[in-house]
Amino acid sequence: GSIGPSRLFLNDVWSSSDGRSWEQLTSNASWSPRSGPRMIGFNGKLYLIAGEVGFTADTQLVDIWSSDDGAVWTLVTASPGFSPRSGHGVVVHAGEVLMIAGWPELHDLWASQDMLTWELRSNSTWNCNATKCGKFDFWPLVTSKGTILTVGGSNAYSTFGKMWADTWELTC
Repeated sequence: GSIGPSRLFLNDVWSSSDGRSWEQLTSNASWSPRSGPRMIGFNGKLYLIAGEVGFTADTQLVDIWSSDDGAVWTLVTASPGFSPRSGHGVVVHAGEVLMIAGWPELHDLWASQDMLTWELRSNSTWNCNATKCGKFDFWPLVTSKGTILTVGGSNAYSTFGKMWADTWELTC
């Protein structure tokens, strides 16, 4: 799901084994059309986490959905305990899923081993010491050494949002 050419939110899912040819698995997944969700593979399933249906804080979503094949989706939880968000980071690290920050200007880090129960691990990602220091639309990854990096992203506290080119390392 993303925003199509006419600015409609989508809930389609596509698959490719080579990045050249694509097959549409569904044009209308069970989850509502949205932009900015994150999807991750964990424990043999696909998970879709949160997203947005507009571009304001009150249009952010918080639901989590799972699928075995990308075509049929089941609601895992509508209330996981963390706040609604989009543009967040999600990685698998040390047998659990870590969800990092996101819009609107979040700077928290949550962890789950089952995608149903979430624990707040930190509310100061990137050494935030202020309420207006969150980031979204960045790229998290786990290195071969097991450290987590976040790369780039943006925040909304400058004209057209501030674009970041920094890299941070999280040591767990």
